Amino acid sequence: MLPCSLRSSRFLSSGDSNQGSPAFERADVPPGFRRGFRSLALLALLAASPLLAQVPPLLNYQGRVAVGAVNFNGTGQFRFALVNGAGTTTYWSNDGSSVAGGVPSAAVALPVSKGLYSVLLGDAALANMTPIPAAVFNNADVRLRVWFDDGANGSQMLTPDQRVAPVGYAVIAGTVPDGAITAAKIAAGAVGSTQIAAGAAPAAALKASYLGQIYDVTGLALTSAAPGVNEGAAVQLGAWQTLDDATSLAVPAAGVAWSVASGPLVGINAAGRATAGVVYQDTGATARGSFAGASATLTLTVREVNHDNFGAYAGDGIDDDWQVLYFGLPPNANAGPGVDFDGTGQTNLFKFIAGLNPLDANARFVVRAEAVATQPTQRLIVFSPVGAGRTYVVLFKDELLAPTWTPLPNATFTDNGSERTVLDPSAPGPQRFYHVEITKLRCRGGSVRAVPQGASSSQVDYGA
Repeated sequence: MLPCSLRSSRFLSSGDSNQGSPAFERADVPPGFRRGFRSLALLALLAASPLLAQVPPLLNYQGRVAVGAVNFNGTGQFRFALVNGAGTTTYWSNDGSSVAGGVPSAAVALPVSKGLYSVLLGDAALANMTPIPAAVFNNADVRLRVWFDDGANGSQMLTPDQRVAPVGYAVIAGTVPDGAITAAKIAAGAVGSTQIAAGAAPAAALKASYLGQIYDVTGLALTSAAPGVNEGAAVQLGAWQTLDDATSLAVPAAGVAWSVASGPLVGINAAGRATAGVVYQDTGATARGSFAGASATLTLTVREVNHDNFGAYAGDGIDDDWQVLYFGLPPNANAGPGVDFDGTGQTNLFKFIAGLNPLDANARFVVRAEAVATQPTQRLIVFSPVGAGRTYVVLFKDELLAPTWTPLPNATFTDNGSERTVLDPSAPGPQRFYHVEITKLRCRGGSVRAVPQGASSSQVDYGA
């Protein structure tokens, strides 16, 4: 089992980043703020405000995960729990099933790109995610425990547990009694006109307990669960906003406008699932996605997995790429398996198996038998051309009307260029008939077989 490692993790935090808390998550900061402005003052209302009761019980978390030493890409299965410092008590888990710091039963599926993922913990809109009770943060030491399953190595707990920075405790602010924050709790001059832009915080709409870093979105990047997809199959696409600080934010696939830019993709549905068409060879395709005014493309390889399923060439026993090579895209009646296009007496199907050019009248498979001087019981069977990726078996009959051909026993052979000579060491009768069976091996498994056609069998009359 390959080890899964947690490379880094980030919470949206209202604590001081210089006091050892994790780096700030940037997901909730609007992208239009001025670059270089890196913090907002802690604001609080001295009087009652309806906003205080609306603090959502969510934690915005971003992490990095690797399998072995390689950043994971694809859809990962994650489990989350908030536990005490010793990891022996569960305060909350994504599906509510964790006990004593144990692994939750159900997982949350999240897209991962170059090892990076992000999630709103407590977002009940996600499958297998329950809300986080505010009472969790009545505890002084709350830590996030994460389990990850890459689909191959099983669920593994990532270490160490991550301590929740002050952002989690901001949830408690939703229940602070009116008037609990007094002037004595705010340093003199901490909040002034230079800290608040004109009109940004009118008396009825001040924003409480918020601190973050500002970023700008620089573009969009597309990902896929795999670099290629088999013909006729589908693959999940994903999207990430790229940021000016070299990080990225996941974008819900359903929020992206998907389209096929080029190549053999049948279509991409609203959820970002791309379906491949049928191809005659491995072929590139390009998907396009647009989100929030930015667009990007992604190149996929549609892999040929069925050699004989392309258009009008399907199911005829000849590999589609061979027919396209010599006869062009279908339909073309001249590419049929029984057609002898060049008049050699050997069909397209046989020439495909034998490795011959069906457009060349000089390209023929020939067989001849010869007697061996001073060896009356031996015969030579000579045939050409011999090609790579093929096997050749000499068969014989002593009577032409015999029901079956028999493989030649104890035969040996020598090659001279593309010509092969097979020795029949025991040919005692007055005559013997030979032919050669050719088998073409396919690169992804399977084979096709044929015997030569058009004067390709040979008879030797030994004489009385």
